[in-house]
Amino acid sequence: MSSAGPLGWLELRASAELRAAGILARLVDLALEGLAIESSVRHDVSLAVAELVANVHEHEYAGEDGGVLVRVRRAAAGLELEVESQGPPYDLQAVLEASAADDRLLELESGGLGLRLVVAYFDRVEGVRDGQTNRTRLIKSLP
Repeated sequence: MSSAGPLGWLELRASAELRAAGILARLVDLALEGLAIESSVRHDVSLAVAELVANVHEHEYAGEDGGVLVRVRRAAAGLELEVESQGPPYDLQAVLEASAADDRLLELESGGLGLRLVVAYFDRVEGVRDGQTNRTRLIKSLP
């Protein structure tokens, strides 16, 4: 398979635990490295995976057990990343707006900074609720 062509979805399932966030991020990085994706792009995608899985663990599942599905693929539009979970519904757009309005950048314990960074690295961010599934989808153009 050429690194320039589309890639079917790579799917990784895990428990939405904090330790799984780093493992999932590393696995996605290795897959993208195998496709000759530039290291700075891999960094952004890996950071997004770790942050989104950590958010699922902390906010959706409130530290309790729950699963997460991470998907990544190379498509004509660039790289697509999806993170799915089965937690309570939430409005991603409202979370992003509240985070953007928060000017307490130096108070890291206030939360929301990681999500702000992730959004800044991607060209498009969407959040949808599909039945019992929360899906966050991010798209990043490739250089």
